[in-house]
Parts: sequence; C-alpha cells; structure tokens
Amino acid sequence: MKKRSLVVLSLLVAAAALAASGRITVAVEQAKVRKQKAFYAPALATVRYQQSLEAGPAEDGWLPVTVSGQKGWLHESAVASKAGKVRSGAWSGSDEATQEEVTLAGKGFNEEVEKAYRSGRSGLDYAGVDAMEARAVPDAELTAFLKAGKTLPQGAR
Repeated sequence: MKKRSLVVLSLLVAAAALAASGRITVAVEQAKVRKQKAFYAPALATVRYQQSLEAGPAEDGWLPVTVSGQKGWLHESAVASKAGKVRSGAWSGSDEATQEEVTLAGKGFNEEVEKAYRSGRSGLDYAGVDAMEARAVPDAELTAFLKAGKTLPQGAR
C-alpha cells in the first residue's frame, strides 16, 4: 500500500511540474538569461519584450529556458502571466485582452492614459527619465562592485 501511494504521489508531482511548464512571454524591454538562478550569474543571452519562449516549471522564482540552444534561467519578474479573458456586460467587442494590454494594465498605464497625461502637461521635461531608462550596468562592472563591497555570495566567487 505504501509503495502504491508513493508511486501515485510521484505521478501527481510529475504531472504538476509538467502542467506548470509552457510558453511564456517576456514582459520587460529586455532581460538576461543567466547561467544559474542568480542575478549576479553570468548572462548567456538577452531576451526582449514580447519574445515567446518555452519554459519549464519555476524554481525559486526562476524559469528554466533555452535560448539559441543554450539552457539557462530567466527570472519570473521578466515574464507576463497568461492573459485571461476580460468580460463586461456592456462590451460588444472581443472578450480577450492582448498580452500587451495585460502588461500595460499591470503597470497601471495604457496609451490613452499616457496621451491624457502628456496633453495636460506639455511643459514637462522627460530627459531625466529617458537617461535613466538608457542606463545599463555591464555584468562585469556589477560583479566587480559586489566583490569590492564583499557582498558577492561565496559560491559566486
């Protein structure tokens, strides 16, 4: 009886892991696929907004993915959840939200809101925001910073 229960439990765990995997969509401008499940791990590839990938079940907040033949890890904060159906009694159009709409809604922003915000505030200077968005820290510089501050985990040295 114990053996049978163990087999059934093993099958259930395997089925749950298989169900958790599937296609994912990148929801950020770009993200690094890492060699290990850590933000300081070496980058293997860069994925871009709306790129679709096959992923396995998440482990510790990281999804196993394969990009250009290389297996690595993508943090789940970089991907969009699957778009569900959006229903409304007064809506006569399509009843599904696009992935872009889901991503924008998650950010609390859409094209109409942006246009309305900009139209009432034409004198605002967005140069600082644009400069911040353009800033990128190379992985080697980040690793050197972590080493200098003695904050890089033991296994990463």
